[in-house]
Amino acid sequence: MKITIDLDEYSVAAKVYIAIDTKYPDILSILSKDEDKTVRGAVASNRFTAKDDVRILACDNEVSVRTRVAKRDDIGVELLERFSRDPNALVREAVALNPNYPGLLLEEMSDDDDPRVRGAIANNPNTPTRKLSILAKDKSRFVRECVALNPNTLTQDLMDLSTDYEWIVRAAVAKNQNTPERVLLKLAKDKDCEIKRLTAMNPNTDEETVALIQSELARA
Repeated sequence: MKITIDLDEYSVAAKVYIAIDTKYPDILSILSKDEDKTVRGAVASNRFTAKDDVRILACDNEVSVRTRVAKRDDIGVELLERFSRDPNALVREAVALNPNYPGLLLEEMSDDDDPRVRGAIANNPNTPTRKLSILAKDKSRFVRECVALNPNTLTQDLMDLSTDYEWIVRAAVAKNQNTPERVLLKLAKDKDCEIKRLTAMNPNTDEETVALIQSELARA
């Protein structure tokens, strides 16, 4: 049964609420053509939106709408690949963060001019470790931080990042749940007290090192 509803008298806020909450593709199809970008963006995020309407929204003039489409976990690689060439960095960033985007295609995006996009690639668990090794040497502190947090980053890269001149990068290594003990032992000797504290909180840090760190912090 096809549902028909007159939405012209509804406020923008009401239409956004409907677009978020409804499970009816027919209603979502009507709202996908709304003049307000917030309404169309809400439709783009709804998992019950029909595929044909999603494809139309993927061509929307508004960046926020295309970004919502790029974040969906049910769109195909072909559409994601098209988004990877979008002129707006926010859309490309959404693609780079999408868990359905294959590693080989992420590699092709890794030379993006925008550090937000490269950082998103560094965050994505699908990114091959060989590309993470390259991004670990990125000029952007933010990108290196993202590599340091990635659970798949190689031990040698984590070791190199543990001596990064930027505090926040070393902190990211200390917070990474996959950072091995030998890297954590190095971080335990860091001159910064906050790095020591984060190292002590890592579950891979041995009890003796934790005790030494706690003793040092107590005297600081």
